[in-house]
Amino acid sequence: MLNVWFYLPLTEEEAVKALTGESKLDLAIVNQLMNKKKAELDAATQEYDRILQIIADEGQRLQEKAEKLRELQHWADIFDKATRETQHMIIAGLVERVDVGKGYDIQIKLRISATQFFNPDKEPEGIEQAS
Repeated sequence: MLNVWFYLPLTEEEAVKALTGESKLDLAIVNQLMNKKKAELDAATQEYDRILQIIADEGQRLQEKAEKLRELQHWADIFDKATRETQHMIIAGLVERVDVGKGYDIQIKLRISATQFFNPDKEPEGIEQAS
């Protein structure tokens, strides 16, 4: 049969009394509770570290997206300041086809992907550079 003290909340004061022999609380129970709480603390610490890493990773992704957005805004500004002929040439180079369907459903097929646009120096996958 378990000691009734096991079910009572263990306070710091009661734990000190148990260590000094002033309490009827069994030290084995104190040790058992300490090990249990240590395991819970370790699990909580690991979860906390995991969440911190997720937050840091998300922060990095947000910074990268903000940089891409600034870059896109820069290109939009350049396009806006270009002459009409230059704008036409840029659009002709980027757009392969424009399909207008029933109900003005517009589909635009571009010649390049967003990855190619934002990383022009990166070689597309599957294509080897000729030497």
